[in-house]
Amino acid sequence: MIVSSLRQKNMMALYTACGDIRDVKIEDNELLIFIKDEYLYSLVMNEKNYKTLSDLLGMFASKTTLKFQLLEKKVDYIENNIKKLKNFFGDNLTIK
Repeated sequence: MIVSSLRQKNMMALYTACGDIRDVKIEDNELLIFIKDEYLYSLVMNEKNYKTLSDLLGMFASKTTLKFQLLEKKVDYIENNIKKLKNFFGDNLTIK
C-alpha cells in the first residue's frame, strides 16, 4: 500500500527504489524492512524520504512505526575461490 501511494503521489524515484523491497515483517507494532543494498538503505534513511514513508505508513497503520535494517552481505565463498583460481591460472582454467 505504501509503495502504491508513492506512485499515486508522483514520487517516482522513491517508488522505484522501494519497489524491489521484499523482506518485510511486522513485529510489536513496528514495520521492519530489511534491505540488502547500501544505496537503497541510504536513500530511504534520508531524512525527507524517511519522513515521507513514515507519514504514508501512518495513513494505513497509525500505531505502527517504521524501521529499516541494512543486512550484511553474505560472502560467496565459491565465487571468491573461482576468482582467485582465474587470477592464478588465467586462460588455462576451465570450469565445467
